[in-house]
Amino acid sequence: MPQSSSSRHISTTTDKRRLCAAGLHGKIAARKPLLRTGNKQKRLVWAKEHKEWTLDQWKSVLWSDESKCETFGSNHHVFVRCRKDEQMDFTCLVPTVKHGGGGVMVWGCCAGDTVGDLFKIEGILNQHGYHSILQQHAIPSSLRLVGPSFIFQQDNDPKHTSRLCKGYLTKKESNGVLRQMTWPPQSPDLNPIEMVWGELDHRVKAKGPTSAKHLWERLQDCWKTIPGDYLLKLIKRMPRVCKAVIKAKKVASTIDVWSLLVGREPIHHYQHNQKLQALALSPETAAIATASTFQIKVESPDDRGYWRTSCSFQTQKLVNFLHLTHDSTGSPVAVAAAEEMVYLLKPDVPEKVLHSTYGQPVTCLDVSTHQAAFGVKSYGWFTNNGNKVTEDVN
Repeated sequence: MPQSSSSRHISTTTDKRRLCAAGLHGKIAARKPLLRTGNKQKRLVWAKEHKEWTLDQWKSVLWSDESKCETFGSNHHVFVRCRKDEQMDFTCLVPTVKHGGGGVMVWGCCAGDTVGDLFKIEGILNQHGYHSILQQHAIPSSLRLVGPSFIFQQDNDPKHTSRLCKGYLTKKESNGVLRQMTWPPQSPDLNPIEMVWGELDHRVKAKGPTSAKHLWERLQDCWKTIPGDYLLKLIKRMPRVCKAVIKAKKVASTIDVWSLLVGREPIHHYQHNQKLQALALSPETAAIATASTFQIKVESPDDRGYWRTSCSFQTQKLVNFLHLTHDSTGSPVAVAAAEEMVYLLKPDVPEKVLHSTYGQPVTCLDVSTHQAAFGVKSYGWFTNNGNKVTEDVN
């Protein structure tokens, strides 16, 4: 039985009551698939094979994937602070509609600094539907954007690797039309088109689609407006992605979140597939931010006590420092320093560069609710406040 600093006995019932009062309810840990050893090795092999690629080689790749965009709402949690009698106040609610108001499943592709076709998927996509996409959209887009002998990338979805589609691509490869990229399993984080989907979703949500039909119209319009310099920036970061995978080989991390009220056992425990570069705890609520390779995740318990990923971000460079705070609505706000870049990261908002130190690495970082201060080698301290952080955090 644990004892306090005054040597008084604290019962298990008291422990549980204090934890519940703090909003930390005991739940069975959610299960999350981890990368198998074989798949980690395949990621490492892929990274080593491509680490010396030139920019022209990366430009010759057609990146492809499917994605679903919702008409209304978001999959992210929204945190609010309110009194007990204000829980149903309009200002403390997130409006929803039945079944999310409808959604649209799409297939898209991009190469270099240009997007290819965006195709609306009707119903459930099977191997025959995907075969049709390859014929009518993937190959034509590739030849238009890159030309013959382009490199075709796709993940290992069963319909992608079906005998029908695999045979079709192999035949095209033997005819010199394309070359197939061997893609490591469970590796969406390596695919730059995942970031393109995030950019597209942000642009579409800003237009306020009201129906599935309206959403598809906005998707087509916004797809064409994704800037070429943004796409090229994603391609230029691929050598750093490969180096990060190689650096993270054979490294995994275990994260335990403990309550200072009890300290008997973790209130949250999970394994991370890669090495953590940075870790941050919220000073006010049960929330944690982690950074590994180029990805930042913020996790927190929902109203039932289950820990969920409330938001995630992709940075252009490896994160060195990470801090977590909250805005006036209670939503998590992360501030990260990645080499010479300082990012402001908020749910449902694309990552924003607070400051760039122009090639000089950030050596330290500190954050409050309204300010972010960071040190730069040979340049002393910089402070962002007023119209910088205050405007965005609150």
